[in-house]
Amino acid sequence: MNPDLAADLLADGVVTADEVAAQQARSVRTKRLARRWSLKVRRLQQRIRSRQQIAEWNRRGKWKPLIEIARAAKQEDALAGLERWKARHPGAAAKLEPADVLVDAMRGRFTTWTRIRINLEHVPADERPLQEPLDPDYDPWAAYRDQGESRPGA
Repeated sequence: MNPDLAADLLADGVVTADEVAAQQARSVRTKRLARRWSLKVRRLQQRIRSRQQIAEWNRRGKWKPLIEIARAAKQEDALAGLERWKARHPGAAAKLEPADVLVDAMRGRFTTWTRIRINLEHVPADERPLQEPLDPDYDPWAAYRDQGESRPGA
């Protein structure tokens, strides 16, 4: 309620101070509820947009079947993990093209680490290996979790 209007109504004796306070409390609750619902609506809109994008990718066939093979502090260790994966899955490895092996240098807090992913789009769906535990499995944030620090940017 507008403070000037509330003062005028109090002065004229139309309402009591308790009624003004109750109206102001209702107004605060209503605004808080409106903000909460607005936030929920925005989150739902984001989820809908992301699901529509995924549906569009699926419709166009742009969704790539990726699996992660290795995370390592050094690129050589990650590539060794890739070779071990190829030895375990020779049929799928034979069907891979050079562009299907994705080697990413990821930025950690002070150093980089390497992630290797495999795009299995050229491997028939019934022959695609499933996601396995990473070999090697490097966690760049483990040292900070052990110290009780939160991850930077989280």
